[in-house]
Amino acid sequence: MAKKGITVGLNINNKSEDFNELMIELENLCSACDIDVVGSITQNAKQVNRAFYIGTGKVEEILNLIKKENIEIVIFYNELSTSQLKNLEEKLNCEIIDRTALILDIFAQRAKN
Repeated sequence: MAKKGITVGLNINNKSEDFNELMIELENLCSACDIDVVGSITQNAKQVNRAFYIGTGKVEEILNLIKKENIEIVIFYNELSTSQLKNLEEKLNCEIIDRTALILDIFAQRAKN
């Protein structure tokens, strides 16, 4: 049974014209990992929040969506530090992974088959 998840992406300084395509790619990777993406949250920012990577307002928005949709996993496009992962997991009480971990999970699943 697929896990319910949401994707999250931070576009720093609006540098990526392909940001929407990158988020679609992340959703496709989630599908390959049997994650049913039911929502996506993005933020444009000038810099990274050291504690959560995204702003605290977006963290609250994610928390509300987790509660409303019974989300099991949150997948970040951006690579998160160990402390950011820990802070997000504590605040959101949910499994948090980034794109790199998702890709590694896909490889691990394929290696088992």
